[in-house]
Amino acid sequence: MSSDIQSAIIGALAGLVGILVGAVSQRSLEMKRWRQTRQDELRRETRGIAGELAGSVAEFIHTMLWYTYFVPDAGQAPDDLVKQYKDESHRLIGRIVGARAKLAAMDHDIHERLNPFIDRALALSESIDDATGIIAADSRVDGEKIEQLNREARQLMDDVNRATRALYEGSAKAT
Repeated sequence: MSSDIQSAIIGALAGLVGILVGAVSQRSLEMKRWRQTRQDELRRETRGIAGELAGSVAEFIHTMLWYTYFVPDAGQAPDDLVKQYKDESHRLIGRIVGARAKLAAMDHDIHERLNPFIDRALALSESIDDATGIIAADSRVDGEKIEQLNREARQLMDDVNRATRALYEGSAKAT
């Protein structure tokens, strides 16, 4: 084989190797970009679900605040107020439970950070139901207890707002 042919073969092989190395390198770069894009999408989706959950918890707490604000003055909860509170509570509890499940599947850490607030809100709701006589028709409305629960609801709202801010400030630093 002549040296010209050998040089051509070596040149062709070198070119082929260069093309293969370039293709592998390009594929690796594309995979890195895809992974980063996917992580960004997951982070945005998780943040959206966490925001939805925190917003629903805050709305639920606001419903409790509003309800407990009016009941002590009335001495007994008017039927229309009870109906509105029950309807809103059940709608919001469903939304909270759904968002909680989504968040648990997406990000265990954020789920665990928000869980105590959800549990506190649900327990507070049960206490309010009991103190306002919603649970049993013959229950007595306990005005002092309701006012105490209203204070607890205000504190819980402050705690949720602080935790949500901290969560988003931490999320902003991570991006």
